[in-house]
Formats: sequence, C-alpha cells, structure tokens
Amino acid sequence: GGSAGLTAAKFAATFGKSVCLVESSRVGGDCTWTGCIPSKTLLAAAKRAWNWRQMNDKYGDGSDIDDVSLRKMLRGVKEEVDETRERIYEKDDSPGALESLGIGFAQGRACFHDAQTVDVTNEVDGTSYRLNAKYGVVIATGASPRNFADDIAGLDSVPYWTYENVWDEFFDSIEQDQQKQVGKKKII
Repeated sequence: GGSAGLTAAKFAATFGKSVCLVESSRVGGDCTWTGCIPSKTLLAAAKRAWNWRQMNDKYGDGSDIDDVSLRKMLRGVKEEVDETRERIYEKDDSPGALESLGIGFAQGRACFHDAQTVDVTNEVDGTSYRLNAKYGVVIATGASPRNFADDIAGLDSVPYWTYENVWDEFFDSIEQDQQKQVGKKKII
C-alpha cells in the first residue's frame, strides 16, 4: 500500500480491472508517513528559519533563535506534518478512498498459494482468506531499513533513528525533555 502499490492499483482500476490492495501496515507508504511529507515540511520550516536569520543579521539585532522559539517552530512543524499526513491519507490512501475507486483493501500479509492465488492473513485478528487473480499479481513490497546494530560497534547501546522512526521519535524527544536545550545539530 505504498506509492508503487497504490499507483498500480489505481491504474488497473481505471481500466475496470478488479483490484485488491493488501497491506500489513499503514496504507500510504514511506512518502506519506516517513519520507516526503515530513522531510519536505521540515525543510520548508528550516528555509523560513534561515531566511529569518538572514534578515535578522542584515536588518535586525543579529540575535540567534532562542530555544523557546525553536521548540515552538518544531511543534508547528509536527502539527503541519500530522495534518498533512492525515489529509493525504483520508483523501487518497485510506481504505474508504480506495473503495470509492473500486479498489478492495485487505489488511494483512500476503503469501502465494500458487501463481494466481494469494492467501492473506491478518496478524491482528488472525483472520485469513484467499484472493484469486485472473490477470496477475503486482508485488510492491516497499522498503525497510537495514539493522546496522550488527555492523556498527556500540550502536545497540545508544538510541538511534532510522527513516521509519526518526520523525515521531525526534519530535517526541523534544517534547519529553523540556529542560534540555534543543540540539542545533544532529549527526547523520
């Protein structure tokens, strides 16, 4: 149910084909939840902050942004990210939006039974069912981060982020420790 799977499902549905999208996690994929939407929103806010700093250096008193203002800006970014994610999900990616386009939705993991048949198991409630494909099956599995804890000595003993958790954990870490100053730099 990421960008490739959604595009393939919508494309097939426009030709009147019977389509069922199977997703084990959240429909919308990396772009909506962990990639494009949060990163572009943060980049836009960083650009506004940079422009403010340039104008302040040129026409103002040259003072740097204080921690309270930075936290307020980051809270605003988080709210904008959450609102944008939800708007896109509801309008384009939700099971209801898919059904309005004639696309079925199955929550669960798919496993091939044979070349034209897929068994779907919902890991939450344990239900399972079989889908039959007349014309074929599109496989669009998406991505997942590599576990670097085995490759980087000591990584397993410190908190670290991957693209799947950086946005939520980054914003949560800012909110959890109000006494700690927001770091101006992060190691990437």
